[in-house]
Amino acid sequence: MDITAHKKILREKLIKQRNSIDRNDIVRASDKIYSKLISLDIINEAKTVMVYVSFASEVMTHEFIKYLINKKTTVLTPVCVSGGHMIAAKTQCFPEGFEENKYGILEIPLKKAVSVEADEIDVVIVPAVSYATDGRRLGYGGGYYDRFIEKLNDKAITIGILMDEMICEQIPIDSHDKKADIILTQTLSIFKGRY
Repeated sequence: MDITAHKKILREKLIKQRNSIDRNDIVRASDKIYSKLISLDIINEAKTVMVYVSFASEVMTHEFIKYLINKKTTVLTPVCVSGGHMIAAKTQCFPEGFEENKYGILEIPLKKAVSVEADEIDVVIVPAVSYATDGRRLGYGGGYYDRFIEKLNDKAITIGILMDEMICEQIPIDSHDKKADIILTQTLSIFKGRY
């Protein structure tokens, strides 16, 4: 089986597993991860932070986005554009002005988005179906974040957040797959690479 097929099967299995987690457990895990995020020096010292907008059974990021806005950090959220690419849009309020995209994820409408170049970003909170403890990421298969992370500056830090249940020992990766510098779950804090 090739890597793409292996990733597809694993992705489907893990999303089904995650969707079966009780909503209250997702809320509790998200609260613990949120507390960890706001205690990180890298977050509190960052001038510009990009955060994915959570949906479905993902670790929830809505309160974290509001926290950063209130803190006067320059907050960016992703907006999908054509060809599997995305831009980082300035986010001064949330969720006001956001609309659901074709994936059911809230985003700023493209015509209203004010983008910031990827190389100006200090920290990116990256969504995933799963991470391995070595930082390997299993995304949703669209390649949006892998393409975007390619454009970050060398000092930018990527942080993966997920529930304990979604950590895998082994994740098949391609050469273009990017590892996270920090992985946070409700019980684990893993610091890798450049951090």
